[in-house]
Amino acid sequence: MNINKLTISILVLLFWSNLKVYSQGFIEITDGNGSEKFTFYEVALSQKNKKIDGTPYYSDNWTIGEVIIIKDKRVQSFKEKNLKYNICSETVTFLRNNKEYYVPNYNNVQSFTLADKKFVTLYNPSTKNTAFFELLFDNDEIQLLKKHECSIVVGKMSNGILPETNDKYRISTSHYIKKVNEHVKKVKLNKDLIANLFSNKIIEVNTFLKENKLNIRKENDVILIFKFYESLKN
Repeated sequence: MNINKLTISILVLLFWSNLKVYSQGFIEITDGNGSEKFTFYEVALSQKNKKIDGTPYYSDNWTIGEVIIIKDKRVQSFKEKNLKYNICSETVTFLRNNKEYYVPNYNNVQSFTLADKKFVTLYNPSTKNTAFFELLFDNDEIQLLKKHECSIVVGKMSNGILPETNDKYRISTSHYIKKVNEHVKKVKLNKDLIANLFSNKIIEVNTFLKENKLNIRKENDVILIFKFYESLKN
């Protein structure tokens, strides 16, 4: 084998070693209407023996929830007592009989819930891919969204003085808005966002903000502002 072929072979092995692989185990689940069966395959993590500090999940706890998928242009759903959202692999998994199964992308996940948290699938023009966004506020005109992103900080080898450190998951978040018939747009939670979105009621919004001592850089406070603006239309 020449050097080029050897290099390619090594790269291919390294590539596949970092992917999630599937075992031969599978499970069939009937949707909530009892009319459609879906096949899900058992998940085996190729990196499960490699120590990575932190977690790739939205929450380490298995959570009750529901997955809405589109199949053959029909909306189908199934509910699970044990769901998780893996931010790093951008997948939803569920637990049955102590085995973890993966909701595959080809099933076209439209949305899913984890307890009272809802996530929707939207196209992101900046990445040119669809992705899951947490839905923070929603009405007929606009959505306030949060994107969870994951990266791995590579650990360091021991230098003889300091010990070796493990790789570590790093979870970060950013905010987006989506208006009707528009793509998602990344935003910062600040006074400019409030002024631009609520310009026609900015006096009332500012009064509400001051009276309630809200911080426009805090997510929960911004959600309250969105809800207040919505109430002004009623």
